[in-house]
Amino acid sequence: MPGCPFRAAVVLASVSLAAIAHAGPLSPPAGAPAPTDTALRNTDPRTPINDATAPPSAFANHVISSPGTYYLSADIVAEQNKTGIQIDAVGVTLDLNGFALIGLGPSTTVSLNGIAPADGTVVRNGHIRDFTSYAIEGSFDDDLLIEHVTVRNCGRGIAASTNSRVINCAVYDTEEAGIRVSNSGLVEGCVSDGHALSGIIAGAGSIVLNCTASNNGSDGIFANSHGLIKNCTATDNAADGIQVFFGGSVIDCVSSGNKVGFLSGA
Repeated sequence: MPGCPFRAAVVLASVSLAAIAHAGPLSPPAGAPAPTDTALRNTDPRTPINDATAPPSAFANHVISSPGTYYLSADIVAEQNKTGIQIDAVGVTLDLNGFALIGLGPSTTVSLNGIAPADGTVVRNGHIRDFTSYAIEGSFDDDLLIEHVTVRNCGRGIAASTNSRVINCAVYDTEEAGIRVSNSGLVEGCVSDGHALSGIIAGAGSIVLNCTASNNGSDGIFANSHGLIKNCTATDNAADGIQVFFGGSVIDCVSSGNKVGFLSGA
């Protein structure tokens, strides 16, 4: 009908003016912007390691007794005759956050383990060095996940029990074995070099993938019965480069400069 386009334009203009009228002021308030108090420190669900959140004991610098996610905000140097961090709760994630746990030297008897975990512990992203005993002592702790951890110059390296995973770790120069997992474990993407005993030891039914073991005083990589070793390299080890027990498989691996290249036990 005549005049309809003009009336439609008037209605749209009225709606637009009404929207602007209810949108609030367009100019910012006077003065400097104020914080909203939503910084990461107020939203981060992790707990920093300190004497309040993980108090010391007679045997450890810090003891974690409640499940949750914890992180380091600085290096920790173990005190005499103490483990760096002892974990007594199931379901703990410990983020080393790029920092280090430091002992007093592998040839002394005055520092114990770097970390003593509980079942289901996750340890990641940092460095452990100079402990008299283990860097991570999980020999009797199942379902561990240890990833992106570098270990140097400890009495022993990383030990984990059944169903545990050691991923993308590097372990150097211990006085015994570098990496040890129990039955049904996984060692993947790791380097194990310069140990007095074997580089990597895996229990029955375990898998070792994409690893390198070199310059060790015994075997480079050993897998017990029904194990799988794949895409691995073993060089310049004093005993066998790669050894697997009955029912096991070795696929696409390289063994060079060892006393024996490949050995199939039993």
